[in-house]
Amino acid sequence: MLRRAGIRPQAVTHVAETHRMVRAITSGDVLESTAINKRFHTSAGGRTFLSWDVELTDAGGHLVGTTSSTVLLRAGERWPERSPAGPVAPVRDELRHRARYHVTRGHVARYCGVSGDVHPVHWSDAAARRSGLPGVIMHGSLLFAVVARAASCACGGPASVAELGARLPAPVEVPDDEGTVVEVAAGDPDADGTVALDARVGGRPVLTSAWARPKAPSATRRAARCADERGGAARPGPRP
Repeated sequence: MLRRAGIRPQAVTHVAETHRMVRAITSGDVLESTAINKRFHTSAGGRTFLSWDVELTDAGGHLVGTTSSTVLLRAGERWPERSPAGPVAPVRDELRHRARYHVTRGHVARYCGVSGDVHPVHWSDAAARRSGLPGVIMHGSLLFAVVARAASCACGGPASVAELGARLPAPVEVPDDEGTVVEVAAGDPDADGTVALDARVGGRPVLTSAWARPKAPSATRRAARCADERGGAARPGPRP
């Protein structure tokens, strides 16, 4: 879609995404995706963003889910430096569903293959640096997959997540030697059915305004099945 719009993939950085599921995707599903340009918009700082929706339908033409994405269109400028390290609020106690995932370059490379997103910033340090990044970065959607595992515990299992959304304030670098550890936390559904989410690398947030919603209130009772996801050593990253 980006190439058809005359946009170079190397000039794009993922900054926000929301998933809405009508039903769970199961093994053997034959799916068709339809992307619709939503809008271009420019921030007060002069940066241009592109947002669009993707509809997923099954072989019978029934809607399976939708995804809304926003990317920053970059013209070769460096990504803004992170603010100097300062006090960061601790993870709230009520976000009791916790896990740590170790994501390596191998996970990122395999995700390139299964997703079809072979943007060079996900496998080449040189290309990433030419794009103004510190090094190879994780796909935004791969970070979402990691966070979705914690969300599924709070919602009662993968098939129970109805919606998942967040903003990505800055790329997550994946060093070549040791990878990176993503620490994820999720709360139980509140009175409105919203699950608060938190994701950090090195103690710094890598998602903002992160949330999920379960399909049914009974999800809080089923969340206990995911107790083994809480705490402990860093687990391997998600399998693509």
